[in-house]
Amino acid sequence: MAKNKNEFVDNELKDIATFMGMRLSTLPEKKRSMPRGYLGKAFWDRQFREVQEIIEDWGYEIDLHPGARDQVALGEVKTISINSSCHPETKFYTLLHEIGHILVRRDWKRFSKIYPNYLDGPDAAVDGRRERRKSYRIGLIAEEIEAWKRGRNFADRNSLYVDPLKYDHDANTALMTYIEWIADISSTQAKAGRKAAKTRATTKNRKTRTKK
Repeated sequence: MAKNKNEFVDNELKDIATFMGMRLSTLPEKKRSMPRGYLGKAFWDRQFREVQEIIEDWGYEIDLHPGARDQVALGEVKTISINSSCHPETKFYTLLHEIGHILVRRDWKRFSKIYPNYLDGPDAAVDGRRERRKSYRIGLIAEEIEAWKRGRNFADRNSLYVDPLKYDHDANTALMTYIEWIADISSTQAKAGRKAAKTRATTKNRKTRTKK
C-alpha cells in the first residue's frame, strides 16, 4: 500500500510541476542560512506582533491556541487561526503564509483567470464533488504555492527577517501534506474505477451466458 501511495505522490508531483512549468529539485537539502537558536523567541515574537498590528488594521484578528488548525477565515468574522504550540519562528512563517492567502483572495480576479475551474469565487464553499475535480486540486496547490510566495514578499516589503531556507522548508512540508492528500484521493478514485469496471465486466459476462 505504501509503495502505491508513494507512486501516486510522485505522479501528482510530476503532473503539478509540468502544469506549472516547474522542475522538481533533486538536490540534497541545504543547511539553514543561520544557525538554529541564533535568533531567540523574543525576536520572533516581536516580528509576530509587528505583523499582528498590520493585519488588525485590515480588520483581522489572530486566534492563537494549542492544536489550532492553521487557516484564515474570510467571512464576516475575519480571523487567522494559528497553532500556538509551534516554535515561534514557525508560527511567524505560518502567519505570513495565511496573509499570503488573504492577498491571493484580494487579487482573485487575476488569480482566477489562470485557474478558472478552481473556485467560483474567493469565498466559495467546497463540496466533495468539487474536491474530486483535477482542476480543483491543481488550483489548490497553485494557491498554496502563491500564498507562501506572497507571504514572503509581504515580509520583504515590511522589512521583516525571514530565513529563506527555513521558510522554504516549512513551505515544502506544508505543501507535501496537500500533495499526499491529493494522492489519497487519486488512489481511492483509481480503486473505485477499477472496481466499477470489474463489476461492469462481470455483469456483461452474466448477460452473455444467459443469452446462450
